Amino acid sequence: MLKSFFDVFPVLDLSDSLKSLLEFVQVGKVTLNREHTFMRVYLESEKLIYKKDIIEIEDAIKNQLFYDVPMT
Repeated sequence: MLKSFFDVFPVLDLSDSLKSLLEFVQVGKVTLNREHTFMRVYLESEKLIYKKDIIEIEDAIKNQLFYDVPMT
């Protein structure tokens, strides 16, 4: 079941350019490993998302949502 990116990460604070980019992105699923140290988010988008934007989103999720957990 697909959900809007901001339904899955509602409190994530991003720049306006990233917010507008992620407005139309859907999350297919989120998985964690057994130790809960690695998270993978499956995205679906009609627009190309550049690697630098992906890295910025990854850093925001890690620093804002999992700041006290060793998460990759």
